[in-house]
Amino acid sequence: MKCASLENKARRVAREAGLLARKSRRFAYPHENLGGFMLLEPSTGIPLAGFHYDLEAQAVIDYCRGDTRD
Repeated sequence: MKCASLENKARRVAREAGLLARKSRRFAYPHENLGGFMLLEPSTGIPLAGFHYDLEAQAVIDYCRGDTRD
């Protein structure tokens, strides 16, 4: 699966789980922002995972589906 389509799938799966998957496009602080995804509670904006934008698209999908396998 292409990168963009996997990212879109991650956003869709997060939305279906009631979460917001936000992808960072900024690399101003590389030690705090790794360019990946962060999962947020949409009503409050509180981060749930990927606090340093460190989730890959597949990790977002696994998190939202409750998959705890490595």
